[in-house]
Amino acid sequence: MNIKKLLASTMASVMAMSMCATSAFAADVSSGSTNVTATVTGAYTITVPQTVTLTGADGTGEKTATIPVCIKGDIGENQKVTVTTVAPVMKSAGSADVTATIDAPKTEWNRADVIATSNEGTTSNYTVKATLTPGEWDGTVTFNCALSEDKTASEIYFTVNGKSYKAEKGMTWTQLIWSSYNPKIDYDPVYPASGLFTLNAGDCVEVEYANMKTACLMYKGSDVSENDTIIENGVYTYTES
Repeated sequence: MNIKKLLASTMASVMAMSMCATSAFAADVSSGSTNVTATVTGAYTITVPQTVTLTGADGTGEKTATIPVCIKGDIGENQKVTVTTVAPVMKSAGSADVTATIDAPKTEWNRADVIATSNEGTTSNYTVKATLTPGEWDGTVTFNCALSEDKTASEIYFTVNGKSYKAEKGMTWTQLIWSSYNPKIDYDPVYPASGLFTLNAGDCVEVEYANMKTACLMYKGSDVSENDTIIENGVYTYTES
């Protein structure tokens, strides 16, 4: 009697385990995706000497000094740092104020400039000039910096479902598809336009989101056409079928 109870209990346990395992497999998800985004903040510094001395021939006349202006840091590929200056007003006891002039050979630094020389940046030599009479003179140059989008950049950026891509400014989607900006698909090396972005017979631009699976690109709810110009910082989307 005890043996029969033990066997019955064992069989019931095995059946329960089998049922649990079947339920777990039925709930498995065969695929999934994660949209990964990032916001990377850029930074830069301006370095100028604390003091420079205007020099020149003895007596009344033009005096000059060089101010090395260095911008370094890490900014976006489509950003620039613009430097503006306020010329010093030179003052001397018993003399009229003299407003100096500044020769600024460089006023904009792009990404290549600020990361140049192993991230030591790029230096431009500014020149300060003033016509002064004998005496002790003093003034201050003010440097103002602003970080902005570089409208002169030859490349632009756009996103597709949150992922960033590059293109040349003014490029149409057809031009991008046949260019090196179109990420290539490894399994079709023969067809020259085989890439992430393609054209279909319905005149929409398609994006491949899985092996051989494509969807039409959309911008603000409308399909993107092959002759549309790629919009700088445009946010494009697609829906997986």
